[in-house]
Amino acid sequence: MNPIFLPEHRYLLMVGRVERLLEKRNAFRAKNEREHTLMAMELKRLERELCNLEQEIARQVI
Repeated sequence: MNPIFLPEHRYLLMVGRVERLLEKRNAFRAKNEREHTLMAMELKRLERELCNLEQEIARQVI
């Protein structure tokens, strides 16, 4: 199986996306409130996905 499809690998990729999005959101905050709001919504979606992947990884370990 291609490692990119493993939950652990997807989790690490998504953590990187979250970190980059947080940095970008903080840079935009003072500049553009609308962009900040959109990025906050995307961040919440990514956090939900991360939570789901954590649960999937935990189920595989058991």
